[in-house]
Amino acid sequence: MKIHDILGCVTQMRPMRVLLAENNLSNSLVARSILEREGHVVTIVPNGVEAIGRARVEPFDIILLDIVMPVMDGLESVQYLRPPLSKMLVSVRPYVFALTAYDRPDDIAAYQQAGFDGVIAKPLRKGDLHASFSRVKNGDGPTLTPTLTGIAANSPDAASRPLLDEAIIRDGAGLADDVTRERIWRSYRQGLSAALREISRCLPGCLNRDVHDTERFQAALHSLRSASLTVGMDRAPYLASELRGAPIEDLTTGVAKLLHAVRDSLPQLEQALLDISAESVATR
Repeated sequence: MKIHDILGCVTQMRPMRVLLAENNLSNSLVARSILEREGHVVTIVPNGVEAIGRARVEPFDIILLDIVMPVMDGLESVQYLRPPLSKMLVSVRPYVFALTAYDRPDDIAAYQQAGFDGVIAKPLRKGDLHASFSRVKNGDGPTLTPTLTGIAANSPDAASRPLLDEAIIRDGAGLADDVTRERIWRSYRQGLSAALREISRCLPGCLNRDVHDTERFQAALHSLRSASLTVGMDRAPYLASELRGAPIEDLTTGVAKLLHAVRDSLPQLEQALLDISAESVATR
């Protein structure tokens, strides 16, 4: 093994101090379970403003920023996390990664232009942080981490997609203890209910081309997709992604399909999250 390969392995095994900015509770619980199981020390804040405040006074190796957050989003926050070191009380600038469900090529280009060191697509999985960190250390730049499954790997035919992704559940929420999995399930259900209410409320306005309702509709879709990916849903977040930028004439049918997928997925997801010790997770 070459010297740089040995050094790379050592870097990958080293526990890191990680700051995560994520306002969704179920997402942050899953991320903490994954990262702490890998030996990292994790601090979680709900928005970019608090991330900036913590990063300026505490040493972190890596900062993970969700893109869509209240108060200050990830694209704005990263600008303040790359200042001259004289403006920070810490001596070494941390690496800053986008952790996001917005992972299309134009999204990745925007993150690169904004100054992110790397991009990790949701759902965060075991090993993703090390994979992305290694790519940046090797000079590969802020390209999407190559460990995607689920949304990226499966057939684009919605009807043939599984309701759940067993691997995501096993390597995500499945790493949490029983109490945390219960919290993940309850917080996901609460957030899901809020997103579905917003989607239903804003749909008529979208059909009438109301800009305000369209923005809120898209924000609710993103919230649903982000949280659903993280807990291990497959078909529902795919359908939510299809509605991003869909023609107006397709919205009603698309929302109906999304609601059916959510309805069919929830009983299996509850069983999978609350009985993770079962030999297999039902995926259809």
